[in-house]
Amino acid sequence: MLLKFGKRDNLEKLMSGKLRLTPASVYQKAEIETGKKGTGDQFDSYLKLRSTVAVLSAPGFVRKLNNIDTQIICQDCANIPMICFYYSPAKHTGDFSITSNDMRQIELDFNHPDSVLIIEDEDSFYKNIADSLGDNIFTSKVTYLQDNILNYDLNAVLKIVNGIPSETPFSHPPDDGTKFYSSILTIGNQNRQFVINRTNSYLTMFFKHHYFKPQQELRMVMPKLLSDVVVVQKIRPIKGATVKDIGFLDSFII
Repeated sequence: MLLKFGKRDNLEKLMSGKLRLTPASVYQKAEIETGKKGTGDQFDSYLKLRSTVAVLSAPGFVRKLNNIDTQIICQDCANIPMICFYYSPAKHTGDFSITSNDMRQIELDFNHPDSVLIIEDEDSFYKNIADSLGDNIFTSKVTYLQDNILNYDLNAVLKIVNGIPSETPFSHPPDDGTKFYSSILTIGNQNRQFVINRTNSYLTMFFKHHYFKPQQELRMVMPKLLSDVVVVQKIRPIKGATVKDIGFLDSFII
């Protein structure tokens, strides 16, 4: 089941088939300008790395770094539009629950939304997205990192719902001449290597700091549609969805 928090008018437009996607740069700037973390995240789409060795490369440029503790910034990601939902494993509203702490955090993070869009027919919604937008959109639950991305098995945590190529994330994407960063990383006695280039840099958007875990986010991103402003994509009206006043969720708080 998916939930979307916001203003009733915006949620009703979404339910009617207007998919409103916001570039990551908007969320990055929001925290910087307001000083408020929540909807805003100045490190949205950044990739945290801690390693003994990293090799960064671009046309005419190769640099080997030792003992790094840094963020890799995939610049294209700032202009990749996305839309976010709250993901619940519940299949029906009657099975849904949320802790009072998480609900309070969501209300703060989303500037006290007055309504919630509830999508019970999750599979139908994914099919709607895939039929309407094809392989232009990629969907995954966000993985919340407590420390360092290299402490996680990327193949296990990235579960893409639709539209992703079958090859392993971050393994060896085709070198089409557009590679602009790559990393060879070592932790202890275990070597892990992954390459990031323009064919897969959008995958960094599916990782966030554990501070945001109460949002239980599922993201949809459109890496082929770069924009520095909000864009609207047309899909079919969403079946099995309702818009409720935010107070409707009070009875599901545990």
